[in-house]
Amino acid sequence: LRGDELSGEMNAASPRLAVTGTGRIPLTPQADAEIMFRFHDSSLDLPVRLFMPTLSPLTTAIANGSIRVAGELADWDHLLVDATVDSVDMRLFDYAVRNAGPIRLALDGQVIRVEDLRLVGDGSRLTVGGTIGLADQTIALKAQGDANLAVLQNFFHDMRGSGRVELSGAINGPLYHPAFSGSAKVDDGRIRHFALPNSLDDINGTVTFDSSGVGLDGVTATLGGGAVQFGGRVGFEGYMPGELNVTARGENMQVRYPEGVRSTIDADLTIRGNVKAPAVGGAVTVRNALW
Repeated sequence: LRGDELSGEMNAASPRLAVTGTGRIPLTPQADAEIMFRFHDSSLDLPVRLFMPTLSPLTTAIANGSIRVAGELADWDHLLVDATVDSVDMRLFDYAVRNAGPIRLALDGQVIRVEDLRLVGDGSRLTVGGTIGLADQTIALKAQGDANLAVLQNFFHDMRGSGRVELSGAINGPLYHPAFSGSAKVDDGRIRHFALPNSLDDINGTVTFDSSGVGLDGVTATLGGGAVQFGGRVGFEGYMPGELNVTARGENMQVRYPEGVRSTIDADLTIRGNVKAPAVGGAVTVRNALW
């Protein structure tokens, strides 16, 4: 402490976190500070779980980088925070994702800027950019690139996926009630839910995003060797799926359900209600069955 200025250095470490820092803070009402932190081989998934408690425990992220804080600590309108992530290694179960270059984030005038976020993985290459306004609670982000359906297992623990998705989308509007736009073209996708005896294979088509949700018209797949045609919409509640109004029509599907029964069926089904409590209706025609 010299006069009205406090300065110092710090080191903190644990098995999952290592941080070093230097800086100065004037002991004035404005507290016009200059602080620099560096983090080394540190786990990012721990602080993320404070805000996303449902994040899979098998999701990990180890990063190296730096954070610079400059400006008035007492006034966010005059505070600048620059963050650079030099390297990040994320794992979603057995699926690995890393950064293609330094990731740059900034907080300036209560606006978070995502300036250079590029992620790559097996069959994935995604670029994200835009802003998040803290004062006016707005979001304006764009994402473009290719993704692998394997990332589904990070959000749905009892689901596995594979296949390529060509994504071009945007999120705009109020932070807690955003509007989605864009499309995602699925090529040779596969989704398997552990509770179901058959997987959805050969998923192809274009999923569209708009203010009312996700449109599935034109998406096709196979289930048990039979062709399936999807239609309808899935609404959003914030950033998660919400209301369902989906149709599925399939022919000559060979299913193993219930246990011990094999059958070939046609189905014309509707799925409505909320994603947490869906209601299935329609008709199933059994062509033949063996018990």
